[in-house]
Amino acid sequence: MNATFYASSILGVPLDTITSIALDSSGNVILAGTAVPAFPVPSSALQSSFPSYESPAYATYAGYVAKLNSTGSKFLFSTWLGDATSGPNALALDNKGAIWITGGATPASLPPSTGNPILGGNYIAGLSSDGSSLISLFTAPNSAAGTAIQATATSIGTLGASGTLLISSATAGSSILGIAASPAFTAANAIVARELVSFYGTGFGSTPTVLFDGMPAWLTYASDTQINAVVPSALAGREIPRSRS
Repeated sequence: MNATFYASSILGVPLDTITSIALDSSGNVILAGTAVPAFPVPSSALQSSFPSYESPAYATYAGYVAKLNSTGSKFLFSTWLGDATSGPNALALDNKGAIWITGGATPASLPPSTGNPILGGNYIAGLSSDGSSLISLFTAPNSAAGTAIQATATSIGTLGASGTLLISSATAGSSILGIAASPAFTAANAIVARELVSFYGTGFGSTPTVLFDGMPAWLTYASDTQINAVVPSALAGREIPRSRS
């Protein structure tokens, strides 16, 4: 269930919000949303310090994830999860009880995660069922994720504000997490001929090839996590279905 609730006494702390709620197999309640610094997060939490943000507009709140027992009388865990740029917007549980969350935050305000490139202000985070550790943390270009999330036995799917659908894959290889008009950093839902676009993702390699409907594109930059390409002029006036990554 994804909805936003405002109340003067949610979990005993004024002006907290709940954006997502789920029940695990034991009837425990998992919540995500934004909260003020008084929200009860213990020093042993995954992210115990209140995430700071450079803008005063977001300095009062931060994202959180918490689990209550089935009667709502006791915290089983609680942790901060990034600043409140947009905060956690949706959560889902997989068949092993892991907690998957998507939302928006300044990448530097999220819990530390080694080996994952910073690709934008939307994130997909996986927490262990007890909230003590990160299973996975990826960032994606703005609007490429952060709106809704669904967990199945084999994959995690997220929706973005631009209409992007990201589906995780266990297969090794390259993955596109968003396409944006250069030099913008927000995922786009359309491209035009002769436009300079950027592909953000992982595993691209140093010498990639980019094809638009079978036509090779001229590349202006390439790395393992970003490719800048010029959309072929021959695509003018044509409509190409978007592929899912």
